[in-house]
Amino acid sequence: VPVGRPEHSEEEVVMVSQASGRQEQTLPVIEATRDLLKWLLPHLNKFPKTHRFVLADKMEDEGLDLLLLLIDARYTKERGALLRQANMRLERLRQLTKLATEVRCLSDEQYRYAANLMHNVGSQIGGWAKGSRA
Repeated sequence: VPVGRPEHSEEEVVMVSQASGRQEQTLPVIEATRDLLKWLLPHLNKFPKTHRFVLADKMEDEGLDLLLLLIDARYTKERGALLRQANMRLERLRQLTKLATEVRCLSDEQYRYAANLMHNVGSQIGGWAKGSRA
């Protein structure tokens, strides 16, 4: 494996950076997490003031921490602990999203959509973790 190339067992997605025009390889789980965040972040800004600075901020922190943990895991051979932490962040985000729905910051339809995105991310984390143990 060339120096600087991440070790992983999951298929990579090749993307072309608009800024540099060069190809970058991104793991599907990182792409899926970014898709989740691209959907979630604008919705958090619409939370009522009573929930925006506590619940929405915590959801944003958990989502961004999840993304950063997955990026860190991509660049190490000892990724088991990082993937467990990422899974924990995802579960925390799931529970906070459910709470946001229960206090009517998100609609049931929005919750179902977010839950589907989170399920996709969780399945990929689980597959990556299982492949890393083998």
